[in-house]
Amino acid sequence: MAKKLALAVGQAAREVEVRETDGGSLVLVLDGIEHSVDLKRIGEGPLYELILDHHATEVLLQREGQGVRTIVGADSFLVTKRRAGAGGIGDEEAQEGELTVQSPMTGVVVEVLVQAGDVVAKRDSLLVVQAMKMNNEIRSPTAGIVKTVHVAVDANVDQGAPLVTIELGSAGAN
Repeated sequence: MAKKLALAVGQAAREVEVRETDGGSLVLVLDGIEHSVDLKRIGEGPLYELILDHHATEVLLQREGQGVRTIVGADSFLVTKRRAGAGGIGDEEAQEGELTVQSPMTGVVVEVLVQAGDVVAKRDSLLVVQAMKMNNEIRSPTAGIVKTVHVAVDANVDQGAPLVTIELGSAGAN
């Protein structure tokens, strides 16, 4: 049986159909294209292995308000259900309160690029975390003003550790 979902992925409205095959695997239909999908939790935390069309990648999934913050590499999206027939998320819905950016991996902070009071745009670089000898640039998932930087250079961070808190809806942040 197929399940149709109306989702907001960041600011984009998406229609998604999910159905189970006879073999028990899942098929996701997005923009009219079918994709085979499997999602496996890694350990006890919010890290998952997403297998999409036989290609695996790690994804961090965390509850955030009415949705799920989805982090893949340096990209971060808030995924929420939309009302049937609703358009994209309005700025007034997406730009209230504050958001704490968390580390998608265990590693060492090698560079901090922002400080409290800095205005950041969506996808601006916040800091760099080194994990498995690779530098991973952590970008802002939204526009706002940096309220707190929770880490310093050479700090060891665990997956899910708070890195930077961003105040949303602040003047000049859009």
